[in-house]
Amino acid sequence: MLRIILAALAAAAAPRARAEDCTTGWEAFSSRPYEQIAFPDTYVTYWRYRFALSPTAPLALRLTGKFAHARYISFNVYDAQSGDAVSGIADRAIAPDDGSINPYEPGVPREAGPRDYTVWAAAAGAKAPLAGQANVMSLPPPVGADGKPRFAEVWYRVYVSDDATDPNGKAPLPRIEAFDAAGAPTACPPRGDVPQPEVYDAFRNLPPRADDHSVNFFRPHGGGVYANGDNKYLVARFSFFGTPVAVVKVKAPVFPDTGAGLGTLSAGDDMRYWSFCLGGLDQRTSSCLADAAMKVGADGFVRLVVGPPSLAGLAKERGFDFLPWGRQLAEVLIYRNLMARDDFAGNLAQVKTYVLGGSVADYKASRFIGDYAPQGKECDRAEFTADSCGL
Repeated sequence: MLRIILAALAAAAAPRARAEDCTTGWEAFSSRPYEQIAFPDTYVTYWRYRFALSPTAPLALRLTGKFAHARYISFNVYDAQSGDAVSGIADRAIAPDDGSINPYEPGVPREAGPRDYTVWAAAAGAKAPLAGQANVMSLPPPVGADGKPRFAEVWYRVYVSDDATDPNGKAPLPRIEAFDAAGAPTACPPRGDVPQPEVYDAFRNLPPRADDHSVNFFRPHGGGVYANGDNKYLVARFSFFGTPVAVVKVKAPVFPDTGAGLGTLSAGDDMRYWSFCLGGLDQRTSSCLADAAMKVGADGFVRLVVGPPSLAGLAKERGFDFLPWGRQLAEVLIYRNLMARDDFAGNLAQVKTYVLGGSVADYKASRFIGDYAPQGKECDRAEFTADSCGL
């Protein structure tokens, strides 16, 4: 009996096998103007972990971290060759570790703790490490239809940190560890020569323009630009030959203003976050304005002017928001809506996805959600000075 007890004590004292720390593989994906493709939002912090997939050694990645002090966080898995989403999990859907809380659940104090979580990203053949685990995302197949090996990317997003001096929301980057198909710790996956999605993929999202100088928004298919699965997007295109001024208005959705010291999130808000970003067909963003930074008029509408910097003062005098034209040849204005409530009258899911060659009248977002769709007009400087382009 004594021998059995001593053996058990020795086993308990032996160190547990620990997987290699792959955390240094996180790469910052800049959201500063003009620095990256994929139309990043300048109010969002992006991190990505890129690696080669093995057709013979299925892999599971374990990501352990602490819920950030921010408006929103999420993880998404992408096919690196196409930039298309494979799987993902949003903050509210992440089951916290035993003894911890999820501050993104409605009614839970946002500053409460402990705040620990574990998320997995696993290949189809790596089932053993996932036994009894929650928060599991799928990796893409290791071999494409063309027979060539594939690459994957895991993205981590932090929207609107509570602390403007810490874009990661006062939380460390999630630790990454790798496990093989049997559940044993294994080496970090090789990065390899990770491809970049082609810039021309942006043309798949190119909306039409009306002939009457009206500004209309359309719902793109969203592929090829690392789209966040929790977002819905509308896009408007301006003239290839330059538009002097554009004025857009939209009925403002209700959102949780976490920067104002909000204690808990609510299930009753229209959505978690919304913003306007100006970019070009090179997929680079020139500037953005997010919900809390925009002025809502007494009628419940936001009015946004896009024009030369010299008009910024006049626009603001009239109570309008302002974005300056960027330096791209052909510019687009992107309207993001994050985690809209299912029964919200302005949910962009109700807007029919634009099909190349379709008419403005059939696909413009205002046809489906009325004033919750941005609408506007292009005009010259004199018209804007006289009557704000009629808006």
